[in-house]
Amino acid sequence: GAVSLKSLEAALLNRVPPGTEELNRKALELGIHLAKGYLHGEGNEK
Repeated sequence: GAVSLKSLEAALLNRVPPGTEELNRKALELGIHLAKGYLHGEGNEK
């Protein structure tokens, strides 16, 4: 919660090579989705 997702996305898109914005946006969304699942106990069985 320290950084808004909108700010994170803007910072990311300002640093990626031109033409890769959509791919990187999708990667960010997937990473957020997976992290939320992990934090809620999904997929972290040992």
